[in-house]
Amino acid sequence: MIKIIIVHGEKTHRTGKIHEAYIERLNKALGLTQKIKPDLIVLTGGRTREIAKSEAELGKEYLEGKGKGKIKTPLLLESRSRTTIENIRFTKKILEKNKIKAGEFFIITSQKRISRIKYLYKKIWPDIYKNSKFIGARDFYPFWFSTYEWLSLLLDTFDIKERFLLAFTKKMYRNN
Repeated sequence: MIKIIIVHGEKTHRTGKIHEAYIERLNKALGLTQKIKPDLIVLTGGRTREIAKSEAELGKEYLEGKGKGKIKTPLLLESRSRTTIENIRFTKKILEKNKIKAGEFFIITSQKRISRIKYLYKKIWPDIYKNSKFIGARDFYPFWFSTYEWLSLLLDTFDIKERFLLAFTKKMYRNN
């Protein structure tokens, strides 16, 4: 049975530096590779800052240890997305295009984002939802971030295609 780890990205710091929350997720993926021996790791996240590389590229650099070879599992980058919904949609397209079908998915995000991620996978990619394990990495956000995630979940239920309010907010707060 093919096993795939999907690591959801996190917007970089204003300086273009990789976010600590993303490093936590990448470390979870590293630990998981020892336990399950995955066939593939998918790193998600596009360029959310004009001065930075994509989140997926920064994740690849981190996992490869900048030439030191921390990881041997093949990596696949989804580096176009700017939102969580796009992470899922674009990853789905890439795997379908490459005819990669998995028996088991391990989806890594932050602890405070787990409920929303589960909902989004169930709606956007129901084929894999039942064969997925959702893993929450340690958060670096203040307590109010949970409120932001629940609000985002509420908005996602009304606008999962990101055509209205989410499209506006995506333009407003990304790439600055």
